[in-house]
Amino acid sequence: AYTDLRRQITDSGLLKRRYGYYWTKITITVALFAGTWVAFAFLGNSWFQLVLAALLAVILTQFGFLGHDGAHRQIFNSHRWNEWTSRVMSGLFTGLSYGWWQNKHNRHHANPNKEGADPDLAPGAFAFTPSAAQNRRGLSRRLARWQGYYFFPLLLLEGLALHVSSIQTIMSRERLKHRWCEAAFIVTRLGGYITVLVVALPPGKAAAFLGVQMGLFGLLL
Repeated sequence: AYTDLRRQITDSGLLKRRYGYYWTKITITVALFAGTWVAFAFLGNSWFQLVLAALLAVILTQFGFLGHDGAHRQIFNSHRWNEWTSRVMSGLFTGLSYGWWQNKHNRHHANPNKEGADPDLAPGAFAFTPSAAQNRRGLSRRLARWQGYYFFPLLLLEGLALHVSSIQTIMSRERLKHRWCEAAFIVTRLGGYITVLVVALPPGKAAAFLGVQMGLFGLLL
């Protein structure tokens, strides 16, 4: 039944590459990214920069989606083109490690929602299964009963957590393809980002810009 269904889907053209869509989205997203920083330079020392911080978070989320689709080999026929598109989108634009995310995401797809095998169900701030909640002790177990209420507020920290995980992976000894290339991408992206904020804005506004961008980025992802 699955084979027949897949043949029908393939024959109807639903699995054809959408080059027009992806090239258009990549071009527009890169243009918006560049335009945001041009507007940032013109706006200068102003609290209206926080509007640009929110816009930047939306744009970076789109780069995250493009990186995801590339990692799934969805954009191009060429595996190499997909891999490097995803690596560039993830590293140079969002500041995240493609290798770290791909490894984690592949393990998730290999064992979706399977306790002990799906890394997205690993113990953390939330308990995703009844058994995980029951295995908690003390305050952590009591908080699990109310986790639905603080789920979205904690997502404001997800962007920061993703960056930390990426940096930890690059600095670790675990196997990582093109480690030095990814390290160069992330150092360039994060170092340049922080430098621009510190040079262009007072400390308070720079911190607020980073907080709005990072918080909204995590929430949207």
